[in-house]
Amino acid sequence: MKGQNQLQIHNFIDFLKDFKHYSSKTISAYERDLKDFFVFLNDKSFEDVVKKDYFLYLNYLDKKYAQSSIDRKKSSLASFFQYLLQQGKIVVNPIKKIKGSKKAKHLPKIMYQDELNELIDEIPMGTNLEIRDRLIFELLYSTGIRISEAVNIKLNEIDFNLKVILVHGKGSKDRYVPFNENFQKILNLYLKDARPSILAQKKCDFLILNSKGDKLTDRGLEYIFDQVLLKINKPGIHPHILRHSLATHLLDNGADLRIVQELLGHSSINTTQIYTHVSIKKLQDVYKKDFPRK
Repeated sequence: MKGQNQLQIHNFIDFLKDFKHYSSKTISAYERDLKDFFVFLNDKSFEDVVKKDYFLYLNYLDKKYAQSSIDRKKSSLASFFQYLLQQGKIVVNPIKKIKGSKKAKHLPKIMYQDELNELIDEIPMGTNLEIRDRLIFELLYSTGIRISEAVNIKLNEIDFNLKVILVHGKGSKDRYVPFNENFQKILNLYLKDARPSILAQKKCDFLILNSKGDKLTDRGLEYIFDQVLLKINKPGIHPHILRHSLATHLLDNGADLRIVQELLGHSSINTTQIYTHVSIKKLQDVYKKDFPRK
């Protein structure tokens, strides 16, 4: 690589370390992306790079990489050339005002209702902590709330008469979510026996406690979730799958899209609409029922 290209990449990396506070992993990825770009251009000087070079590189990337990787490489290049422009090293940014490609949309993974019922039923409830663990799974599936929302539920935000929970969502947006009989049963058991024992002599307003009787963190909930799955030999399921599954099951059973949007706390209906394309089972059922050639 030419000395000037190497020097400017080095200066840019120092700039990221000093002013952007990126992780070492991100900085290494940026540096690798920039070097790959100049290798592709046969070490053409950064001063001579034009828009055509960039488009040729994008075409090359499209044949080799997933869209997520391409987007990161584009971000690296955009930041680098903007830095060169601000430093007076170039007069025109060769990749300015080039719109990014739309990110590929991946359908969320789900579990069927019988699979989820079987999973939750397998969670033991022999100890107070196991009752709490079962509560977590029932809560995430019956309400579809996020992990960050679950750990922030306070006892006084649960209305036992109306069977709803006040949830504090993203962007300080509050909403009420209903819960079903299955959750209420485990909730009553947890509040009557398990929670007081876990709490011991401490005071805590939050519903879900860690083993020391303090408020559970997001990471703590994820850890508990993973440990429970290992115990029942069903690893590899992320808590968000319960949320995705609830949304899909509700829509499969005829729920209104706007209601599901409100339940999940989506600011846009477009986010909720992705669940209308998920259920393979529903697609198969309709296909078998309505296929014209019997």
